[in-house]
Amino acid sequence: MKPKLSLIAVISLLAFALPGLAAQWTSITPLPDAYDGQSLVYASGYLYQAGGQSTSDGLLDGSNVIYAQVYSDGTIGSWSPTTSLPEAVDYHAGVAASGYVYVLGGQHYNPVDGIPSVYSLDIRCLRYCGSVLP
Repeated sequence: MKPKLSLIAVISLLAFALPGLAAQWTSITPLPDAYDGQSLVYASGYLYQAGGQSTSDGLLDGSNVIYAQVYSDGTIGSWSPTTSLPEAVDYHAGVAASGYVYVLGGQHYNPVDGIPSVYSLDIRCLRYCGSVLP
């Protein structure tokens, strides 16, 4: 009977047998501007960047949401704008779940009734309601 190797054992053996092989960072499509305090999430084959401050327009870019398609080879497409946040937000959290991108916490620069909002964007609708996604 042949011994069975676990996946971890196989990977360990390959790493030992191929010592020059290691994961490397690769430069891919850059953001359209340098941002600070933004969130970045992955959902349904796309990266979404929300809010933050850019070096060119600062807080004015805090309501921007941009997206790029992620390809199977690890590269991404060009960044394009989509539905903006209702107010400038930075240093916040972002999460994607069940077809939505959420922006929560952080610094809000136009809070309604003095209370920062939590925002959600239905990314399924972006694709199927005739918005900007392909």
